[in-house]
Amino acid sequence: MSSLFSSALKASRLIPTCRACTRSYASRPTVSRERALEILANPKCSRRGNPIDDRKLFLGEIYDRIIASRVVFIVQEINLNSPDSFAFKRACIAKGFDAMSVRRGQFGSSAARHAIATNRPAIAQIRHLLGGPCMAVSSSATDDVAPSLLKDFIDIAAKHKGKVMIVGAKFDGVILTADTLATTAALPSMKALREELVALLGMPAQSLVGVLNRAPQALVGALDQHAKALEGKGADGSA
Repeated sequence: MSSLFSSALKASRLIPTCRACTRSYASRPTVSRERALEILANPKCSRRGNPIDDRKLFLGEIYDRIIASRVVFIVQEINLNSPDSFAFKRACIAKGFDAMSVRRGQFGSSAARHAIATNRPAIAQIRHLLGGPCMAVSSSATDDVAPSLLKDFIDIAAKHKGKVMIVGAKFDGVILTADTLATTAALPSMKALREELVALLGMPAQSLVGVLNRAPQALVGALDQHAKALEGKGADGSA
């Protein structure tokens, strides 16, 4: 068997195909063949130097990508059966989110690595939000594309109340609890704030332009009145 064919077979093993794995990990995030080959070319080892299982490599790569997203919601699954889970994930995908059930320990490790890499220690606290069966719902959409990103997902979770519960989120590098998430979602988006700021900055300039436009008109009117007054005096003198 050629080494290239062997590598391709190993790369295909990075993506779980059994029913149990599909049910647990089915999601939009995937590992490309090129990235899989790159991972296998430089395999990671445990602290004791033992090779890491392919499935764990796959999950680690996916978790690293999720935690690096702009927003990551941590959702606790409450009596979520397969049909409910499928419906919830479809609703998330329809709004541009990726939803995936996660392993708490490994996802927490990915959060810790990302905290160190980005020099944001608070991100590591996301591991404290992981309790019981959990799901990570993520998106990297900007305000221009999705101005109501937080509100959109809160609405999705509200429609599945009793099945899922938001316990917190990572938003623009800041960890939000369930209590502060609703308050943050009610705030205007950055796009709206920029538009308001531009409008406020433009008001003095518009006022100045209005004054300058009115000044010549007032001056012309005053000169006309003065000219008429002079004409009136001249007529009186001639009479």
